[in-house]
Amino acid sequence: MTLGQLGDDVEQLLRAHGRLAEAELRHKLKAAAYALLWLGAGAVLALLGVFLLVQAAVVALSTVVSLQAALLAVAIVLVATAFGLIGHGRQCVTSWHLTPRRSLDALRATIHQFKEKMK
Repeated sequence: MTLGQLGDDVEQLLRAHGRLAEAELRHKLKAAAYALLWLGAGAVLALLGVFLLVQAAVVALSTVVSLQAALLAVAIVLVATAFGLIGHGRQCVTSWHLTPRRSLDALRATIHQFKEKMK
């Protein structure tokens, strides 16, 4: 094998790995978009339900305390819950792994094989 042939082989392999990484990343992004669509639809319906539940909680609590106190108590609970949910959401987003790991692993293996051949 000549050095020119080796260079051509390396170029072809790098292009193939690039196409593989692109396809893997595209697949992961499509799956994430699909999941986010369903999450968004569910979130809209949940938000409507939460509005009604909050209103019911204020009305129910206002039978025991003043309306202003009921509104304040419900608002405090909602804000505390919101901070907890936002914190959890941030943790979920930072755990996403969109790196095309299989493609990178295959590329590393190919580079290692070429290094072994060059010895």
